[in-house]
Amino acid sequence: MNMKKYCIVLLLPLLMSCAKDWRQVEFPNDNPTYTPNGTNGNGSRDSTSNGSKTPIVDKTPGKIVLSEGEAKLVDKTNDFAFRLTDALFADANGQSFVVSPMSVGYLLGMLNDGAKGNTQEEITMTLGFGNASVETINKYFGNLLVNSPLVDERVDITSANALFANSAKGIQFAEQYAADMKGYYQAGVESLDFTSAESSLNRINGWCNETTNGMIPSILSRDEFNAAGLAYILNSIYFKADWTSAFDKEDTTPADFTTSEGKKLQLPMMHKQDDVQYLESEDMKVIAMSYGGGAYSMYVLLPDEGKLLADIIGNLGAEKWAQLVKEMKNTVMGVDIMMPKYETETDTDLASVLTTMGMRTAFTNEADYGNMLQTGDIYFDLMKQKARIEVSEEGTKAAAATIAGQVTLDEGGTDQEPQLPTFHATRPFLYIIMEQTTGAIFFMGVYSGE
Repeated sequence: MNMKKYCIVLLLPLLMSCAKDWRQVEFPNDNPTYTPNGTNGNGSRDSTSNGSKTPIVDKTPGKIVLSEGEAKLVDKTNDFAFRLTDALFADANGQSFVVSPMSVGYLLGMLNDGAKGNTQEEITMTLGFGNASVETINKYFGNLLVNSPLVDERVDITSANALFANSAKGIQFAEQYAADMKGYYQAGVESLDFTSAESSLNRINGWCNETTNGMIPSILSRDEFNAAGLAYILNSIYFKADWTSAFDKEDTTPADFTTSEGKKLQLPMMHKQDDVQYLESEDMKVIAMSYGGGAYSMYVLLPDEGKLLADIIGNLGAEKWAQLVKEMKNTVMGVDIMMPKYETETDTDLASVLTTMGMRTAFTNEADYGNMLQTGDIYFDLMKQKARIEVSEEGTKAAAATIAGQVTLDEGGTDQEPQLPTFHATRPFLYIIMEQTTGAIFFMGVYSGE
């Protein structure tokens, strides 16, 4: 298991047109208004027609350099990640799932830029950002989005944002909003005639397919697409990397895996002995396995026998997580590792989860996105995420796609080495993908055997 691929796509039906993948994937378009990375085509920054300048996000290869204000938001984002995962775990009914809290964060950052009043306050409070300014939030997410691919040349992680506007309704985004989306979020704007439902749907799903390298072929079904909607907003994150130390295929053998209900499953279990960061606490064991040059790692949290995974997840938060990571930095040792080869795919309704977490008006006609469009009251009636992960000896592939409902006008161990500590993931566990220079969590998931 030496490669990791994660992809997240957030699709939010909103007034914006489609943003193309910042890796410049080419799509046919009869009415292009997109400029890659918010540039004018020759690498220089453009400005919108009313003089609203497109913000510039500085590139810092090798390290994500955060301002004091941005650094404070990392713990807040991680705390949001744990709260979101706790909520999803409660709804999972013992099933495995994977989610990208960072992708959800990017999308909420884009919504926050266009929101006003109580709606904006609910978004920032749900993220845990308190009274952080729109500019600080935009700079934070923009910094992570632009520089996360540059911290490790052996890791392929890319993010893309897209805004698709309904040309049939003459939708226009506010000038400053469009400029912020191009600059901070590297998003483009594209107009589609939603009344040509098949071609519009193909364009949106094609974007999803391309930016997740085929892991999420589509985000919207024909029944979900609303030709009367105003726009869709999308985000994707794609992650692929070799383990720094790979598993050997020949060492994979069937073994028992016990579910939370006590059911015994025969699963292919990968096995290796390796020097990794390792920690034992009063209720769990934790290992950190690095990717590539070590800028990204997967942490696997395994409850002790008799302990519940629900208790582990429910008791974790940003402060406890930061302390755990700090304690593990100087605890590298040889460990006998065994974990399953698995695949998980989930389709999550995020609107209901985020409503419960505090966004009570964002998906109702009481929402105020007055900074987003040039005219008209809008709201979102859908937000979901598709996610997929494959873990094998060669590596891990993962993808997630999230769509936020269309913006609508408001018209209503081994015997050979017994001396080594053992980390045998033969029962449900939590896993986390984290970037090391900032400590930001990009992906989380639970594997339960089912």
